Amino acid sequence: MFEYDDDDLVYELNAPLTSPSRFDRLLRSRWDDAMEKGHFWYRLDKLETRILPGKYRFVAQLNIKRAQERRKPQHVSSVVMPFNPDLFNFTKVKDSEVLFELRKTDKCFTATKPGHCVVINVSPLEYCNSLLVPNLADCLPQVLSPDGLMLAIDAVLLSSSPALRVGFNSLGGFASVNHQHYHLYYLEHRLHLETARVTHIFGEYHELQDYPAEGFAFQVSRENKEAVVRHIMALVGVLLETSTAHNLFVTRGTAFREGSVGLSVIRVYLWARKSCYGAKDEAAFNVALCELGGHLPMKNDDGFRSATEDSVAAVLRDFCHETFVKVRAKMATLEKDSEEASMDCTS
Repeated sequence: MFEYDDDDLVYELNAPLTSPSRFDRLLRSRWDDAMEKGHFWYRLDKLETRILPGKYRFVAQLNIKRAQERRKPQHVSSVVMPFNPDLFNFTKVKDSEVLFELRKTDKCFTATKPGHCVVINVSPLEYCNSLLVPNLADCLPQVLSPDGLMLAIDAVLLSSSPALRVGFNSLGGFASVNHQHYHLYYLEHRLHLETARVTHIFGEYHELQDYPAEGFAFQVSRENKEAVVRHIMALVGVLLETSTAHNLFVTRGTAFREGSVGLSVIRVYLWARKSCYGAKDEAAFNVALCELGGHLPMKNDDGFRSATEDSVAAVLRDFCHETFVKVRAKMATLEKDSEEASMDCTS
């Protein structure tokens, strides 16, 4: 059991980087031990990596084993589907695949609701790739929730490494299992999204500037974490109402203000995207949380060798542009609803 409180959350990383946090040490040691004991479907060796030339510096990694040896995706026909206990879910994993449980305590050291689990991804895409499963025994469907989103943000804050990334794929957005979970893993390469420019919309909402995967951006600090979660969940509500597939990516980055340099905030990106139902195709890469974040696990050698910034950007743009435009048009209504809610709270 890993217990933590607000004092364990690292909001700013200053150079030189600090030593691994308590969370980092536990995650790495348990994951390394599981790999040595053969609990994964394949051994993850050092991945051949290409940084694609260009301004976005996409990180392409050749991972053929993941494409060949992974759990068959479940049949998906909608962004929201009820949990089905007869299908694979994380209550069915072996004990050896559960790395540890997470539990947050309040300042009075009273335990909050237990049951958050970190489970290995048996088909890992990078070092320490695991699945963060909120309230595992509650058997929640693969739909973003406030508790789950807060846990995902806390996971990044619990790490003192700028390399820890966390993300979420909705159904129709390449989620393979309809049981709420978030990917987490270390990627030691810098990503464009750590410093990407954004434009303010209103409240906590921003939109990406000059990035092929058009999407929404948020920054989390010690003061606004709860507000950001509320704003994201309001937007997720719009996506669910319109059955719009989506992906989320959480990483450390610079503050949105001009001239910011240090990794002083947690950046959260949310993309509305074209839905993909049925079997995963044979393209060189799928467009999911990693790829939208600029990290490209490649399925085959040809795709890995031939990928260029332009070819990748074209795919990301195709998956996001049309859907983003439709959702962006709804922001005026969301802003009005937000203002009315604020007035209700102050009246």
